[in-house]
Amino acid sequence: AWPALKLRPLWKEPPPIYAAITHLPRPVLAELPIPADETLNTPYMYFSLLHWAPMVNGYSGYVPGSYKQLRSEMAGFPNDDGIDALRRRGVTHVTVNCGLDFPGCDELLATTKAARRLRLIANATWLGQPVQLYELLPP
Repeated sequence: AWPALKLRPLWKEPPPIYAAITHLPRPVLAELPIPADETLNTPYMYFSLLHWAPMVNGYSGYVPGSYKQLRSEMAGFPNDDGIDALRRRGVTHVTVNCGLDFPGCDELLATTKAARRLRLIANATWLGQPVQLYELLPP
């Protein structure tokens, strides 16, 4: 079966937080929100060409069980279970990109800002929406 990918023009400018990622020592990213449809991870994959940091998001036509498990464990993010699930996978930083118009991004942004185990390290606007980069803090 062929995936039905929605094609759209590439953005003229990437989200500016990716410049901050290139200066981090060995970051591993989780790009949020994690979409229910794995094909919607393709913008994150495109942006990875700007920073080359490893990340847990992706899409290849096959969805491994480990990714489905991560998505399930992230349901309450940024609760401790969600942050612990990311840390077990080596994630050091998360982005929250509301410029991609994913449902629920504003609520995710509000709870992420208030999370005690996340530290905001970059804040920007892209396509008129907030985009932020957080560091995961130890328990």
